[in-house]
Amino acid sequence: MLLVGRPGFPAPPEGAIVAVARALPPPLRRRLVLAPYGPVPDLPAAAARLAREAGHSVTVATGVPVLAAAAGLVSLAIDETAAGGWMPSRPP
Repeated sequence: MLLVGRPGFPAPPEGAIVAVARALPPPLRRRLVLAPYGPVPDLPAAAARLAREAGHSVTVATGVPVLAAAAGLVSLAIDETAAGGWMPSRPP
């Protein structure tokens, strides 16, 4: 999993995300999961570009995986201040 971004800082542009992913060893790139850490508007475009170049799917998470006591493993979307976030609800 490659965390992309940092709350409270400017979001990385598509080209920077792609460059970091390209620098990973090929076995890791094939299993790459991109996860936003703060707002990263260029993340879907970067994933699409990497997928086109590699000829295989690139997974994008909706947030950072966290273990929630009541819900198990969930994806937490962090806001730009890291003071709050959004977590999908799970049925009881």
